[in-house]
Amino acid sequence: MSFIKEQKGTVIRSIILIIAGVVLLFYPEMASNTLAYGIAFVFIVMGIVNIVGYFRQSDKALGGYDYGLVIGILLIVFALLISKVLISLIPIILGFIVLFSGLMKLQQMCELLRHEVEGWIPVAVMAGVNIIAGCLAIFNPFKTVNLLLRIVGVGLLFGGITDLIASGYVSKKIKTEDGHEIITTTGNIDEI
Repeated sequence: MSFIKEQKGTVIRSIILIIAGVVLLFYPEMASNTLAYGIAFVFIVMGIVNIVGYFRQSDKALGGYDYGLVIGILLIVFALLISKVLISLIPIILGFIVLFSGLMKLQQMCELLRHEVEGWIPVAVMAGVNIIAGCLAIFNPFKTVNLLLRIVGVGLLFGGITDLIASGYVSKKIKTEDGHEIITTTGNIDEI
């Protein structure tokens, strides 16, 4: 995959992280409830589809088993029971997203170091902050989910913004010439 295509993906992911960060920062309870109930709704719909499918099949031979009714009921019960559990898992899931963002920046920093590009320190700092924020969210040292969601929101917002900054910074170091991507280093040009 070319660097330009990777950068487009990074920009799209960054915008999504920024939007998610703003929503979690300013509306943490609404965001967690919406996500949890949305997932529960999907399970309820899957349960109803299984139950309806079971009753629509009238040509079952005696002794043939179809577990659609049982699966449908279990999916609905599962959805009703798990929605509150999902709310407590959301910060952990989002923490992994922030951690992943930090690890991606760490990889970008390694690429800059490998190609002897100056100015890798800001990318390293951004990576470190993302990794710390992600770990804090994953290990959940805070008492309330809303506070943690706000902190994760700040982490996502920071991750999205720093992804854009790091992507722009790295893009300035890379130039396209005759369809070949090259990396401008400290005085040398290496073809990729």
